[in-house]
Amino acid sequence: MKNHFKISQNNGKVFSSLSGDYNKIHIDELEGYNSMFGQNICHGVLVIIKFFEFYRIDLKKIQNLKISFFQPFFYKKKIEIKKKNKKNLISFYLKQDHTIKVQILIEKKKDTFQKS
Repeated sequence: MKNHFKISQNNGKVFSSLSGDYNKIHIDELEGYNSMFGQNICHGVLVIIKFFEFYRIDLKKIQNLKISFFQPFFYKKKIEIKKKNKKNLISFYLKQDHTIKVQILIEKKKDTFQKS
């Protein structure tokens, strides 16, 4: 299984339309260029949705979920996934350009995750 995915600029524009979040830092290229990041940044929620979709996480099997963002993600760049298992707790680290940008901690409901 691949351990990475990308988010396109078009994904961001579609997400803006669906969510109603039209913050220009996400969708206006000139605004992104003039920002402190020098480019547009992905919606954080979009990154998490794409991660859950990519990894096929069944939300019904989650007891607790904690998501910590450290830095923004950028469009068209590879988002790598590192996974660590510890009993009923799974830690995912999403990296871009060799930098951990988000940590996702999932506490599984007992006897639900049979596949690792």
